[in-house]
Amino acid sequence: MKDVLSYLRAAVNPKSKNDLARIVGVPPRGIGKITLEKMLSGQPLGAASMKVAAFLDTLAKIRHAVHTLPASDAVRFCIEASGIQKMYQGKSEEDVERLLNVRELANLATKYEHDEPPTGIERLLEEAALQSEQDELMVRADKGGISLMTVHAAKGLEFDAVFVVGLEQGLFPSMRANDISGPERDPEEERRLFYVALTRARKHLFLSYAHERAKYGSRESTVPSEFLSDIDVRLTADPDGREPRKKKRGLLDDYYEIR
Repeated sequence: MKDVLSYLRAAVNPKSKNDLARIVGVPPRGIGKITLEKMLSGQPLGAASMKVAAFLDTLAKIRHAVHTLPASDAVRFCIEASGIQKMYQGKSEEDVERLLNVRELANLATKYEHDEPPTGIERLLEEAALQSEQDELMVRADKGGISLMTVHAAKGLEFDAVFVVGLEQGLFPSMRANDISGPERDPEEERRLFYVALTRARKHLFLSYAHERAKYGSRESTVPSEFLSDIDVRLTADPDGREPRKKKRGLLDDYYEIR
């Protein structure tokens, strides 16, 4: 995700040396540190000139998208034109997850969809910078707070209250390879992962799903996770502490607590 933001920053500001240094090798394109220094200082590039020219052409195309397209479209174009999407497609399960995370930037960018280009992307970059600064302040303050993590990262940990979000078909359990090129997911392995999520809670466990979700810049209706139907309703309570109310179609409520 930081790589995509660096591509966008470099497109808006071609003199941003830190961003250029970060993205020149993402994906790998045969431009090393010495060639980068020559490129930044305007020295002759020799045999690497074609590689550098291709890289600069990619940045120019992204810059054009930033100045002409709505913010979410510009982010999608950046993900594809930079080569980041191709770099993660059809590889490991972790790479598929990274691509999904990267695509969330397009969803975030829809907040600035009505801003005249390139203002939308500029505001997105400002928000990302402010958020990064806020994260640093929170770490330094060392006052505790909410821990945001994946289920994998939560293994071995316990918390008084745990919120598991995104319990929707295609998300948890995850989508299969017919949507994003990648390995088939083992449904039983994901069921075990769901069990890990449930057992991180000492006192309170909250499970939730969205009725609609923004996916790559567009809104889609969702279907509750199949894992929810495996939970005995006698073990659940709605937010007010009462027994859960079944909906007309027999689905569990969209927000409830496991006792």
